[in-house]
Amino acid sequence: MVFRPSLSAFIMLAVVGTSLAAAQASSQTSTPVAQSGFTDQELERMSQERLRDMPKRDWGPPVPQSAVPRGPKLSPLPEPATCLSTTSEDEPILASPNFEAKRIGIAPGRIAATGLHRGAFTKVLYTGTRTGWVATAHLVPFHATGGGSATLCFVSGVAPNGMIAYHVE
Repeated sequence: MVFRPSLSAFIMLAVVGTSLAAAQASSQTSTPVAQSGFTDQELERMSQERLRDMPKRDWGPPVPQSAVPRGPKLSPLPEPATCLSTTSEDEPILASPNFEAKRIGIAPGRIAATGLHRGAFTKVLYTGTRTGWVATAHLVPFHATGGGSATLCFVSGVAPNGMIAYHVE
């Protein structure tokens, strides 16, 4: 014998399921006031009482912007320098103006170039106390790298950690 539910049983399930879903939806959309048991006026009065009991916060007048620290104190450069870009992100900085010289670092896209040229090389500030040499043909006017939109670059000075500091706009 095969069990065959009647049409009336299916209709009964559909009606009961629909009414349960409607009752659940109406209980979720009821207002918070009805759930808390307080009227709007009572809630407003309790809020005002709570505000009166809170301590007053007087932070004083705003601090003038001139008193806000501007970052680390920079030391002056050992010699004048101009902010230039290199033609590649990994331009070698050499110890002397010679292609066979020891590589002492890599220029990361911008470099503090001095006005001193020797043959095919330009003297650059590697750190605040060390100089190096980069092929002059690999130095170009400053341009932003990595998709940036900066158009101006200034060599600001030497940071406390000895690195050259740049101001880029």
